[in-house]
Amino acid sequence: MSLWKATKNILRINQPTPPLRKEDNSWAITDTDKSNILAQHLKNCFCPHDIQPSPTQLEIVENFLESPLPMSLPAKATSSEEINNSYHQFVMARGQQKAQSQAKAAEKQAKMKKQQGHSANEQKKAAQKALIHVCTVCKAQMPDPKTYKQHFENKHPKNDMPEELKAVS
Repeated sequence: MSLWKATKNILRINQPTPPLRKEDNSWAITDTDKSNILAQHLKNCFCPHDIQPSPTQLEIVENFLESPLPMSLPAKATSSEEINNSYHQFVMARGQQKAQSQAKAAEKQAKMKKQQGHSANEQKKAAQKALIHVCTVCKAQMPDPKTYKQHFENKHPKNDMPEELKAVS
């Protein structure tokens, strides 16, 4: 037992149950007297009612209980063809479910494969392949000759333009 629980049990104030008043207006202080008073009270509260049904009501109930009809309808006869049809419907439903789950798994796998091709490393490699023109002065890479010419005019105006860029419009 933990120290906290022991301390809590020691410091708990034990409050006795209050006394109950008896029918003769005296007080019941002992537990035995209190339990007897409570038992008598419950006995008075939960006593059966003295209700007598009419003879017609009794006759209706007796007729109902003695009737020869069964409480539920008899089971319907089932042919082997009906069982076979229901079995094939179940198998077909399971087959369709299987096909749907396989299609969903294939779609998910295709999506994963597509995402693998779009990794940052793959994108860098693809971008590097597109940069085919290299500036002769600063070694900067450009994707096309037009961008290369604009770069050269803006960044290196004092240098002579390479021959390959003079023909670009």
